[in-house]
Amino acid sequence: MILKKYFGHKTFYKHTGMVMLPIAIQSVLTSVSGFIDTIMASQIDCVSAIGTALQIDALMQGIAFGIAAGINIFIIQYYGANDIKKMRKKFWIKFNKRFSQCFILDIACFHF
Repeated sequence: MILKKYFGHKTFYKHTGMVMLPIAIQSVLTSVSGFIDTIMASQIDCVSAIGTALQIDALMQGIAFGIAAGINIFIIQYYGANDIKKMRKKFWIKFNKRFSQCFILDIACFHF
């Protein structure tokens, strides 16, 4: 069959599906959560506030994902070069950025 050369092996799709499934579930839960927030807010006529909050949330998730993806590229490069010391250093930088980002957002949410 001619098309067979364009498709990967079954194990590739199995491993890809195992990685993809939790990401898809997280995305669906986030969307459903925003939808439920909008429905609840529509009962008290605050839909625009929820829409604005969801836009800010989506922006912050995009920024966090971008930072994490960028640092993961460095971690993978250091792993490939067997430079465990730099790999651990980048991991802790990533961990500290995420922690500080969560801390700042928590302070902002509780303060305002």
